[in-house]
Amino acid sequence: MSAYTGVYAVGEPAEECNEIYFLMMDYEGMERQALIVHYFDTTIKPIGRIDRIRTGPDSDLLDACLVFFPAHFSACPALAAIEQELRDTELLDFYTGPIPDSWDELRKQAKPLFANLGIWHANFNTWRPALPETE
Repeated sequence: MSAYTGVYAVGEPAEECNEIYFLMMDYEGMERQALIVHYFDTTIKPIGRIDRIRTGPDSDLLDACLVFFPAHFSACPALAAIEQELRDTELLDFYTGPIPDSWDELRKQAKPLFANLGIWHANFNTWRPALPETE
């Protein structure tokens, strides 16, 4: 079974979820998990034309934020070469690859900047409204 199972909201760092830049919807399908992006702030652009990533055993939210919000990590020296390498990419698959050789270096460079993002998570649960009884 395939389904959306949750959502990550990324925005301004704060105690409460106020200003959201984009959502990453957690999708679990057939054999793999994916994160699919939806932007509220349309000035934010991903690396290449990527609108989803397939997560793998070594990928995490840092990878997703690097892909979907590269402008936040513009101070990272490794980012420019990766953006050039992936400029025509539509799907980045951390499960089967290929991933750019310098991605691990980018992760290291990006960790301090990643800590400056506000990220919230919610699981999707079925909700049914309580309807008044009819006679």
